[in-house]
Amino acid sequence: MPNVFDLSTFACFNPVVLAFVILGYVVSVLSSLFSLYKLRIFFRERVQRLRAAIIKPTLKRIVFVERTLANHSKLMLLSLADKAGDGSDESRPGSDDAVVQMVRSVQRQVQEQQQQQQQFQQHIQEQLKQQQQFQQQQFQQQLQEQMQQQQQVIQQLAQQLQRLQQ
Repeated sequence: MPNVFDLSTFACFNPVVLAFVILGYVVSVLSSLFSLYKLRIFFRERVQRLRAAIIKPTLKRIVFVERTLANHSKLMLLSLADKAGDGSDESRPGSDDAVVQMVRSVQRQVQEQQQQQQQFQQHIQEQLKQQQQFQQQQFQQQLQEQMQQQQQVIQQLAQQLQRLQQ
C-alpha cells in the first residue's frame, strides 16, 4: 500500500498524486515560514511599544500589551500625584479614590490655567484700550496743531488782504 511517509512505497503513487503531495509539502513549509515571519513582526511591534513606554518586555507583557500600557500609565499618573505632594494613603495604585482625586486635581489645574488665561486676556485688552486712547489723544493733538496752523495761515492771509485793501 502506498504511503507518503515511507520512501520505498512513496514511489508507487502515480505522477499526478506525487506532484500534489510534494506541492502540499512545499506550501506547508512556505506557510509555516510566513507565519513565523508575521509572528516576528507582531512581537517586534509590541516590544517597541513597551520600550517606548520604558517598560521591560516580558512574554506576559508582550501578550497583554494593552493592559500593561494602561496599568503603566495609571501608575505613572499616581507617581506624579505622589511627587506633587499628595501623601495620603488613598494614592495607592489599587485605589479608585486615588484616580478620582487625581482627576479632580487635574480639573483644578485646568480651571486655574483657564482663569490665568482669562486674566491674561483681560490684561491684553486693557493694554489695547490704553494704546487706542493714547493714539486717539495723539491724533487729536495733531488735528489741533494743524487747525492752529491753518488759523494762523488764515490770519496772515486776512492781514495781507487788509493791507492790500488799504
